[in-house]
Amino acid sequence: MFDFTGKTVLITGATGALGTTLSTRFSAAGANTVAAARTGADRLAAQLDGPSLGVRLDVTSESDRTEAVQRTEERFGPLDILINNAAYLRVGTVESIPLDEFQRVFDTDVTGALLGIRAAAPADFILFAASDRARFATGSELVADGGFTLGPLS
Repeated sequence: MFDFTGKTVLITGATGALGTTLSTRFSAAGANTVAAARTGADRLAAQLDGPSLGVRLDVTSESDRTEAVQRTEERFGPLDILINNAAYLRVGTVESIPLDEFQRVFDTDVTGALLGIRAAAPADFILFAASDRARFATGSELVADGGFTLGPLS
């Protein structure tokens, strides 16, 4: 187990399966944990062991992103770690996926990640967590692929 005491982490998509696991693990490792999601973030934050905050966040909204980081910094000080975990998946063929659904995937997964990086800069560590083989980045440099875990994800 890693020690994140004194570090502040903001996790998007925190109420999904992976987001809940990440929130629980960071909290258990001593982090000031900010659970961010469209719904249920306050409820999740109340269940965590350590210092926590729940914030409502639509990752496609620049104002939501800015407000989430502001609330984080008001409560805990500077943001150290951003985990861009929120994602939207639409499975189908090129012919079968309606354009509006493709746009929702792009807005959530690409634009949402960009807005997170902008709002969080200059966080020390940014993680794109779409699975247990997540990609980790500091600034714009790709550091590792799936080489860091907080314990079992299941």
